[in-house]
Amino acid sequence: MKNGPMIALAVFLVLLVLGHTVKLVFQVIKGRLLLSRARKSGEPVIKGVNAVYKMINYIVAVVTEALFTGFIGWNILKYKMDIISAVLIWTTVLSLGLSTVIHIIALFTEKNVYLTPSGLIYFLGRFKFADCCFSWDSSDTPDSLSDKLYIYEKKAKFPFVASFEDRENAHRIVNENSVKQQ
Repeated sequence: MKNGPMIALAVFLVLLVLGHTVKLVFQVIKGRLLLSRARKSGEPVIKGVNAVYKMINYIVAVVTEALFTGFIGWNILKYKMDIISAVLIWTTVLSLGLSTVIHIIALFTEKNVYLTPSGLIYFLGRFKFADCCFSWDSSDTPDSLSDKLYIYEKKAKFPFVASFEDRENAHRIVNENSVKQQ
């Protein structure tokens, strides 16, 4: 089998892409389920904005994935392939297509975050009060409450940043539920 190493590399790369896509799908579903449960439970849910959200990143991702999917699909129709190549290529097309759908959904929903007594729910999951450090930005004037909340995960290099218009209720939820880090 003279193409053995190339096939092994192709299988590894396809499994890597597929694994990433499956993980992304589970994270999106988890985020939606957490938000649905929070709303149904009757606990306060304060809507905010993901401060690091950039729409252009998702537009570029969607266009790139659509182009790659189209290019791969065109090559499938143009060339005859053996069964192994066809399975690998169709798996890649499926993964890219699913990733494209997720990025289209993210284009419209990732900018929203939701602060609840259990933590901050975002597009891909939740930052729990028990697992993260929540800190408000210092306000320009001592009398006003800050609208910018920084969430520090234990091993993250940069904080997740969210802002809230309903400052009083957001501050109250964080103050009541935030675990003091030592």
